[in-house]
Amino acid sequence: MKSLLTFTFFLVIQHTTLAQHTPIEFKKEIIGDSIHVSVKNKLPAPVTFQLTCDTVNVKLNTLLLPNMDFMKVLKMSNLLENDSASLSPFLEVSARIGDPEAIHDKEYEYSFPFEVGNFYKLIQGFKGKFSHQSEHSMYALDFKMDVGNSVHAARGGIVCYYQDEFTEGGRDREKYLKKNNRIMILHEDGTIAAYNHLNKDGVLVELGQRVKTGDLIGLSGNTGFSTTPHLHFVVRSGNTSVPFKMGKKKKLKTGKRYGG
Repeated sequence: MKSLLTFTFFLVIQHTTLAQHTPIEFKKEIIGDSIHVSVKNKLPAPVTFQLTCDTVNVKLNTLLLPNMDFMKVLKMSNLLENDSASLSPFLEVSARIGDPEAIHDKEYEYSFPFEVGNFYKLIQGFKGKFSHQSEHSMYALDFKMDVGNSVHAARGGIVCYYQDEFTEGGRDREKYLKKNNRIMILHEDGTIAAYNHLNKDGVLVELGQRVKTGDLIGLSGNTGFSTTPHLHFVVRSGNTSVPFKMGKKKKLKTGKRYGG
């Protein structure tokens, strides 16, 4: 499955589809003086879809539920300033998995994302200075785990996305950020947990599969923007990470080992 957790690309009006293997099916057809844009969410989770045009004030932002279709008609006469062919518009399309309006159950107690009886050191916690400063990772936990250790569901839900084809990892954020193998699980409150930096072929679940707390879902690794083998675990509402309890604790301390 191709990695398009977040994708943005620019296309001239002659193009008709996105890449072949995507979680979002995007089509565009010119009919008379209009561009008909249609979108279908093929994932078992909500997706926030955005469409903008750089030559005029065209901005769409809509939430697509699983298997939901959306269509918009754009008049060509409104997209071309002064009827000049040199001003052929570009459409910017982006999509992000998750519902930004999802309300996290703050009282839910997450299990540790590894096998019961094992203990792992927390090497970076909430608001960690190295890489947990952005909106989408501020409330993330990094557990030091050797490549190939088992990763288990910290909370039950539906597997709504995964990626496991990458082999590389390193300190260069720009080079490696998008080469992160991961599993995403949709919870009943609408939030989504991401299990990051998994090993190549380290995904042991299927898209749409329902898992229970404690189920084996993958194998840890060192892919993507990663300086050492570890598991990066985060819970998000839309693209915003949210604080959560794990192992009956509201906040874990960096440098300590956890498990049980």
